Amino acid sequence: MKYRLNLLSIGFLCLLILWALSAGGCGGSERPRLRGNVVTATAGQDDLSTWNLLLERADMAERLAVTVGPVTVFAPTNDAFDLLPAGTVEHLLRPEDRARLVDVIENHLARDDLTTARFPTVGAVRTLTGDRVPIRYAAESWWYGEARVVRPDWRHTKNGVVHVINRVAWPSQERTRELP
Repeated sequence: MKYRLNLLSIGFLCLLILWALSAGGCGGSERPRLRGNVVTATAGQDDLSTWNLLLERADMAERLAVTVGPVTVFAPTNDAFDLLPAGTVEHLLRPEDRARLVDVIENHLARDDLTTARFPTVGAVRTLTGDRVPIRYAAESWWYGEARVVRPDWRHTKNGVVHVINRVAWPSQERTRELP
């Protein structure tokens, strides 16, 4: 009887350990479960609706959704777009300015899985436009160029990671162009 009880206890303990590991119940998992992709992560988020609209208009949402990755997204909030000069977003949405819109979006994307754990070793992020945007830690926050990372490591997905930032990061060639 005692032997049977010990076997049952060991079996129960094994099941409990397996459950904890599969559910992340013990906090031993370094990364959260990966769900969706970098596009579905931002979809439906009220404060990222402008970012989502621009992705759609640039025909980049589907491409980003199916990319194998890894890709890192620095998604500006609606407030970040509101800081731009009046009419800038509307200007970017014009069909004749699609190339400029793609450049702006690609300056928020990198082909790498850059979590904040890797930021200190990176120094700068090479975006899809080819720009190198500095990454630094100052004033108790991470910064992507002049944008503060307001939600670092916000979503880990099957094809990358999403950080939320408080400013739009213009590509270097765009900084010299006149805005509307």
